[in-house]
Amino acid sequence: MLHRRGGEAIEARYADRLPEFFEALALHFYRGEVWDKAVRYDLAAAEKTKATYAYAAAARFCRRALELAEKNEGLAEERVRGLVLAGDLSSLMDDLEQANQNYEGALAATTDATLRRGIANKLHRPSSVVRDGARVVFYEHGSGDETLLLMNPIAYGLSIFQPMLENLCQEFRIITMDPRGTGASDRLPARYTHDDHMADVRAVIEAAGGGPVVGIGISRGGNILVKLAAAHPSLVKKLVLVGTPLDDMGPGSISRLKNEFDETIRASLKEQNLERAVPAFVATIITEPGTGDVAEQFVRNVLRLPRETIMSFFSPDPAANIVPLLEGLKVPTLVTWGTQERRVSFEAARYLAEHIPGAQLYLFEGRGHLPIFTATGEFCDVLRSFVRTGAVPKAA
Repeated sequence: MLHRRGGEAIEARYADRLPEFFEALALHFYRGEVWDKAVRYDLAAAEKTKATYAYAAAARFCRRALELAEKNEGLAEERVRGLVLAGDLSSLMDDLEQANQNYEGALAATTDATLRRGIANKLHRPSSVVRDGARVVFYEHGSGDETLLLMNPIAYGLSIFQPMLENLCQEFRIITMDPRGTGASDRLPARYTHDDHMADVRAVIEAAGGGPVVGIGISRGGNILVKLAAAHPSLVKKLVLVGTPLDDMGPGSISRLKNEFDETIRASLKEQNLERAVPAFVATIITEPGTGDVAEQFVRNVLRLPRETIMSFFSPDPAANIVPLLEGLKVPTLVTWGTQERRVSFEAARYLAEHIPGAQLYLFEGRGHLPIFTATGEFCDVLRSFVRTGAVPKAA
């Protein structure tokens, strides 16, 4: 009774500030056994903490909401909402199998056609292609006339794309892939270069329908897509490059920004101490305030990869050099860069924009290496405009 009254008092006194109290309200109504309000505030708290990148905490609120919704009648809509949210959170934590189980549970729990279509667009639908005797796994999401292909460097993982997928999957068909050596794809052989990864991407596009696609390349994923657009222009309709370097950022590269973590990374790699090298590297790409939980998860995800994959990611690769290809590119290109980037220099972004014919440059003010993650709404608005009209809005 006291918890119920406490929750009701908060609702009455702070009606115009309720989001500040979602967590407390969820707890009060849970302990007060007011199950419908407990579920709704648990879900609200989950969505609030998800927006601040605290995915583990969000998942705990979501699990409690689902447990209550399953035990109590009259909460069918909340259960569907909770299952979808659980799917989103599993995706953000790089567990696509669990994400799909949650989405499928939500599909089974509703007959609403519009809602079902929206949930189905979130599914990570796996497929695979065999190239040169090896299996490469890719995923289709969403629906639409335009196909976006999202390309990440081998160590970054697919979870960095989840905010984009949530934002865009109702409008576009989207393809992601497990680069060779990651996820469900086969392991890397020795000396697997950017040219080899490019051939894998080509095989995926052809297996998925042949293109052309709008390629969005993150960091050195952009190098791979530039190579693809140069070698197979019929497969690439447009290019979006996000924090893409000109080469592998070795010594003397204008692409590499010097920072206080360089020595730690170099020394740790020399000792093959990946448990020390990876956190130092991640500290240069996830830099915005309030992203500590994301950085820790990123480190865990990288360290779960096969050792040869991590070493391949950090090893020099002359095939990463895209400078000789730039002036011959024939596809419309958008170059993007975060003004608080700590990994790739603005000189590299400007060079790309100046040497790719007709390229446009867009700056994300106050953002770092991954604006797709930390400025998702702005990034998706820019992307929509570029895909549909060829133009981009002015930066704020």
